Amino acid sequence: MKQFKVNNLFIMVLGLLLFASCQKDDDKNLPTDVKYNYLPGKYKITAIQSAQLIDLKGDGKLSTDLYRQMTEPIYIDKEKKAISYPVTDPGNILSEIRPVNGFGQQDIPLAIFWFPLPDIIQKLDGSQGWELDNYTSSSISCRYELDSEGNVKLADMKGDSRYPFNKINSLDRENLDIFKLYMTVNLFDFSINNWALTDVVITFERIG
Repeated sequence: MKQFKVNNLFIMVLGLLLFASCQKDDDKNLPTDVKYNYLPGKYKITAIQSAQLIDLKGDGKLSTDLYRQMTEPIYIDKEKKAISYPVTDPGNILSEIRPVNGFGQQDIPLAIFWFPLPDIIQKLDGSQGWELDNYTSSSISCRYELDSEGNVKLADMKGDSRYPFNKINSLDRENLDIFKLYMTVNLFDFSINNWALTDVVITFERIG
């Protein structure tokens, strides 16, 4: 009888150890976003890429790296002098994703995405045509939902009335601190001297 009890106790302990081991293995196999599905915070822009070559500044240089175009000064070809207007750093434009839980207005599942856009004006020297005056900030706000795998679904989008053609197509999380926003944006392309709808990918990184 004593031997039977010892055997039963041994089997129970062994079963518990095996269950704990399997549970740990399962936890290791789970994607990080499932275990730590955390999205709220403040984010900065670290990259802006367009699907097509664009000349944002009117300097004749085409590129898909819009972030670099926005941060580099414009030079006059002959004199090699920078045009005197403040160059916007997209990294200083912060977006906010608010907490999901709670009952206050600040705690609703709300995402506010800010991004820079070129401000185009008629040439100041009186000649025909357009030129870049500066960069302005625009935003799109929306509600969001998270599924069990950390995927984000956006809804009820409200954009800037000044830019009715700009829209968010989707959001893709790279990891807990980085996500990419896939957008369609109306940009002025100096290579064709006209506005053009283009797809862009904006990368955001958590700062707080």
